[in-house]
Amino acid sequence: MVNEELGGYLAATHVLHGGAHRLVFVAGCPDLRLIRRRLAGVERAVAGAGASLGVVEAPNLAIGAGREVGHQMLLSQSVDAVVCPSDLLAVGVIQAATDLGIRVPDELMVVGYDDNHFASESSIPVSTVSLPGYRMGELAIELLLEEIHQGSAHVHRTVTLDPHLIPRRSSLR
Repeated sequence: MVNEELGGYLAATHVLHGGAHRLVFVAGCPDLRLIRRRLAGVERAVAGAGASLGVVEAPNLAIGAGREVGHQMLLSQSVDAVVCPSDLLAVGVIQAATDLGIRVPDELMVVGYDDNHFASESSIPVSTVSLPGYRMGELAIELLLEEIHQGSAHVHRTVTLDPHLIPRRSSLR
């Protein structure tokens, strides 16, 4: 497992340290447990910083949803940072900001999640929370081998790994 709450906390803390005071979390697929955990981390960071947090629901985690929700949000709210639970949503929010003449990161900081290729290759590279995918694969193999070799003596366990933040242009002022 990944400590999803820590990931949300890292993302929010990053933009708060960058000077943000009015954050929005774009909750694509809010029924997913991992999205709720990421939001809990954002809420924890914001509560300790005296900043405000709005939550906007998106229908999914895709670029189009981020762009659509981004337009609506940026036209109706005073926002200086957006935390998204996926890099694709973050790219869409950045596209909406660009469409509206809002400068990223000068006027709006954006952070995504997952560190997929869209994050590093978009026209404005997206700051992101990176998952330890390689280590997760190694651990899965180790746990499987333990079960094979230990047979009935094997005790199932859960291992939780920490994500880390990769700051890029979308949030660096």
